[in-house]
Amino acid sequence: MSVQLTVERSPIRQFLIGFAGVVLIVTALDILWWHVLSSAPTVGDDGGLTTRGIVERRQDILWSSLFVVVGVPLLFVGIVGLFRRAPVVELSDDALYLRIAGPSRGVRIPWSEVLSVRSGSEDDDGRVPGRQLLIEVADPAMYPPDPWAAEWDGSVLHVDADAWDVPAEEVAVHCNLALARLVGSRREPGDPPEQQGGD
Repeated sequence: MSVQLTVERSPIRQFLIGFAGVVLIVTALDILWWHVLSSAPTVGDDGGLTTRGIVERRQDILWSSLFVVVGVPLLFVGIVGLFRRAPVVELSDDALYLRIAGPSRGVRIPWSEVLSVRSGSEDDDGRVPGRQLLIEVADPAMYPPDPWAAEWDGSVLHVDADAWDVPAEEVAVHCNLALARLVGSRREPGDPPEQQGGD
């Protein structure tokens, strides 16, 4: 089995995720202790916190805790994504592999089960459309009903392709070439050529 194409998560995207986590953690430290960019709680003439300062301190603890809770997982995801370069998509002669069963588990879809592959976009609530790989399969019941970073729409699997280092359009082209090779290999030497559509 030879691999035709391997797709990994974009290192730039992973770096930006990790950087966002660092920014949130540093912001939390500044709010709670450093007070370089944030204001310190109000203190009285004796150096102790005033009633207002106590309220401000509680708010600082609340916001810094929130930033840490969000920032630490982002930093972890970014670091793991940069150093653990596991493929999210892999095309071989006989199947399409997708890492959609979990963060480290994949699903193998034989080409014989694939009806069509195309790229597309999802535009929800006016946001920037996200790129997707749309895979139509013969029997969706053979695959996980709640895939990771993907979702089913009938027999079509919508896979989130925004973070890939290869565009979804290019992956779709390679998939269709693999499907064309499968169709060609099924034809017998004496079979007539396929009829072209026309009026």
